[in-house]
Amino acid sequence: MKMLEKLARRVNALKEDDRDLPGRWKLLLDFLGTFRQGGAKRKAAPAEPAAAVE
Repeated sequence: MKMLEKLARRVNALKEDDRDLPGRWKLLLDFLGTFRQGGAKRKAAPAEPAAAVE
């Protein structure tokens, strides 16, 4: 996975010089966009209690 992330960083760094590069690596970039986050899902922060209305 680290090698795929390294490739994606390189593609993003070079996309200014070669506009077609992200298109050719679209599959990799989409894959990493979906699965890069990994790990357990984070719990949402607990909502603040509503202020008492008097």
